[in-house]
Amino acid sequence: MKINNDFIYKFTFQYGIILIIEIIIKIIMFSIRKPTILETFKNKYNVILKEAWLDSCISQFTTNQNTSAPELLDTFVFSRFLDSRLSNSTNPSLDLSTKHFHILEIIDIQDVGISKFKLYTAIKLKNDARNQTTQINLLNNSIYAQKILNQASEIKRSGLQDGNLPGQGVHPGQGPQGHGQDQGNDDDFFEFGDENDKE
Repeated sequence: MKINNDFIYKFTFQYGIILIIEIIIKIIMFSIRKPTILETFKNKYNVILKEAWLDSCISQFTTNQNTSAPELLDTFVFSRFLDSRLSNSTNPSLDLSTKHFHILEIIDIQDVGISKFKLYTAIKLKNDARNQTTQINLLNNSIYAQKILNQASEIKRSGLQDGNLPGQGVHPGQGPQGHGQDQGNDDDFFEFGDENDKE
């Protein structure tokens, strides 16, 4: 049986035209349609979601919110995604599907949106403030110690050297010089002094 070549060419040409038209229609439909959540997350956040996890989110959203509005659904899925990231960045990991409260131990500071430089700056400011407070306390203690030593020197210079004077016989390494009564806070006279001041 002889086949007409003109018929073959005509049929092939028509079939090719139909395929091209179908491809063009698909491209147009794809360009005007709203992207799926999977595509949105991949394009926006470079994240590929598991379909089973996404289906669970959609089911929970439509059940609780009684709606399937795309913009609300996107927001809900994104919030659940952030919750999952936080859950995976804690030790131990969290089950955020429950209503319980949790004590979090953040493993990576980047997971809570604070850069390590900002964290370092905050710690440095806190340490600087603590060091400044310590220096002020040391200065105040030094002034107080000098005041006590000056008072002790005044007592010695007053010439009152009898056995009832406060501070007598309580130097370090020595016991009371025959006095049975408690000397009170006499040790305070030499608490901040050096060995030369105590002689």
